[in-house]
Amino acid sequence: MSANNTLTKRRNGVGWRDLIGPPGASYAEAERNLRALAFGEPGADPSPGPADGHGAWADGLQIPKIVSKCAHLVSGHEMRNSFPLDSALDGLTYPQGTIEAVLPGVHSDVGGGYRQGEQGKASVLPIVPLRDMLNRAIAAGVPMYSLSQLPTSSQREDFALVGPAAKRYEEMLPLWRTYMGTIPSGLPLGKAVLAHMRQYWRYRVSAAVLRTRGKKTTEQKSIQGNEDGMFKKDRARLKSEADQQERSYRLAAAEVDAAEQAAAAAKQSPGFSNQEPFWRAKAQEASSRRDKAYDSWRRTQARLDTAADDSDLLENMQTYDKWLLEDAELIYKWHKEDPNKRMRPHYAAIVSAYEEVVVNGKVLAETSDLYKFFSTYVHDSLAGFATDNTRTTDPRVLYIGGDQKEKYAAVQTEKQLEVA
Repeated sequence: MSANNTLTKRRNGVGWRDLIGPPGASYAEAERNLRALAFGEPGADPSPGPADGHGAWADGLQIPKIVSKCAHLVSGHEMRNSFPLDSALDGLTYPQGTIEAVLPGVHSDVGGGYRQGEQGKASVLPIVPLRDMLNRAIAAGVPMYSLSQLPTSSQREDFALVGPAAKRYEEMLPLWRTYMGTIPSGLPLGKAVLAHMRQYWRYRVSAAVLRTRGKKTTEQKSIQGNEDGMFKKDRARLKSEADQQERSYRLAAAEVDAAEQAAAAAKQSPGFSNQEPFWRAKAQEASSRRDKAYDSWRRTQARLDTAADDSDLLENMQTYDKWLLEDAELIYKWHKEDPNKRMRPHYAAIVSAYEEVVVNGKVLAETSDLYKFFSTYVHDSLAGFATDNTRTTDPRVLYIGGDQKEKYAAVQTEKQLEVA
């Protein structure tokens, strides 16, 4: 089945195929596993595997009864098995006063955000849930500033009310509204995720086709330009600063050790005992400098460790494009061999996108609203990380209380598929 969280770096050409069978073995077992997932037994859990991203830390995440109002905004396009969704559902129902909404994007597109230009994309998609959360909190009686009352320029910038972000946000809104118009309202959680993923697969397969034609897409050009023009230089600057600050810290730490040793030696030497206070003071002074130097170093190192780095993203995207098209081709072939065999709706959406884009040649144009929305605003959770062994066609696992999984990827009849 899906290799899930096994820590194998797929960017080095090692992935779930390599985890099955001895070296040099055929992909027959891997294909059987994909077939079992796509045409599995009714009610089978989506994307089963030895590690499901739901350890003991995920116990007891249900909304407490004391909470009178809760709004849970979740990402509709997260792909990684290590990022399953813990729904606000408690079994089949929501706690009183709780609502849950599925929004476009991967994990940080809904909460936290990315740096502007990271993965060649704009950073404003998270502004939609950010503003929504603020408005809901105010409506619920939480004493917070409204958008029009935000007192500082930095807060107004955070909410994309002023500055370059405001312009980018206004440019995004028409595409966001057009996209959301393709998602039926009032769907339960599983069907809502499927609706978002149907649109994603149309873009994703189109992007894979365009990117394998040899001519760089606008998205690829942006990625390369930002990496060469901004990100690489920023990392080099931070690395230089961190190295200098580390040297300052280690020098101060050595001075502390030397002063403490001198104080200890003076204390034990009758002829020099009067020097002990001097060395103790020196040690204290050096300790203060050491602590400040350590804090500066670790702060800069943290910025370096989390700095935007798209240096291998294009290569990762190429690998994932190849794997996606391979999987989609297989599932499509099996479906055509036995079109009456029932298929999970998640995989039916992949087949539909593959047939539209590859078989019928209706590749989404880069200028189309759907393509522009995804390529400009929705980040790539798999290629951006590339150490998670999620299969490119895996459905996301949805937990609805404890380790209970939503069976949204269960096999359905052809009639049910029309509304799934």
